[in-house]
Amino acid sequence: PVFEAVGALAAELTGGRHAVLPAPHHFVQMAAADAFNHTAAEFMRAAAVAST
Repeated sequence: PVFEAVGALAAELTGGRHAVLPAPHHFVQMAAADAFNHTAAEFMRAAAVAST
């Protein structure tokens, strides 16, 4: 909970987004590959739009 709160606050203060993807270990990209890929793709699309 503390790490999630810090992440949410950091995102809020910097105009970012905070996403929590549950995983049984630190390798979320392996444990929750579909959710990770979806979240990463959304981030990249938003960054591409913002930079144009």
